[in-house]
Amino acid sequence: MRSQVADLRGGKKMSDEQTHDYFDKFTPHYDPTRFQFAVEFLNHRSKPSDTLIDIGCGDGAILQMVKDQTSIRRLTGLDISRNYLDQTKRTVGCEVVRGSILDERFVQEYENQFDYCTLSAVLHHLIGRTRKESFRYAAACLHNAIRILRPSGYLLLSEPTHAPSAIMDIVFWVKKCVGGLANQRVELFQQWMNLGQPVVSYYTPHQLRCFFASIEDAEIAEEVVILKMRLGAVIRRVDVGIIVQKVEISGR
Repeated sequence: MRSQVADLRGGKKMSDEQTHDYFDKFTPHYDPTRFQFAVEFLNHRSKPSDTLIDIGCGDGAILQMVKDQTSIRRLTGLDISRNYLDQTKRTVGCEVVRGSILDERFVQEYENQFDYCTLSAVLHHLIGRTRKESFRYAAACLHNAIRILRPSGYLLLSEPTHAPSAIMDIVFWVKKCVGGLANQRVELFQQWMNLGQPVVSYYTPHQLRCFFASIEDAEIAEEVVILKMRLGAVIRRVDVGIIVQKVEISGR
């Protein structure tokens, strides 16, 4: 595929401008090693002719990992940040698309086109006006990711999850309030501990499974625990990897 940047906008608008602006300016690097389980899966199943899109590709770290460690060469990166896409195009040399998986026009254009979709640490950054609306964004993201897969294609998801959910409700609103006042990061003790931007909406492993249970043509094929730890006396963190296959619905 040729390297290009397409700017896809319009359609049903489901976006959070503060999160968009944050990632366009801050553009942090995320460690791709949490996605090793997916690379191992790809090495067992994929062919050089297969197509793969990384949703929320960031600086291209996962795409580079796939390029280096699998036979897949037809790679595409999708992100809302032009800065991230410029980095991905420069380092990976793959096709890049500026747009959102929540954009209906994008989904219609790319429906049933990919053999694999990768989605790493994206869901908790899809922020609505409320926590409930953020849930809807996360569910829509997963539903649309399945839509752009070919039948029998796979979605490879990794996501940091936290429990209990009630504590994450509080975290959401604290960061919303601080972000509304400061409109920037308010650092705490280390890089990933901060108040304000970016606002996050973390889910539990059970909530992730419920998202997929509501998608008619999605079937969980495998689930792995990447990292398990306790943060303080109450909060539990589990980084999970979930492999979901798009299945054909009889009667269609």
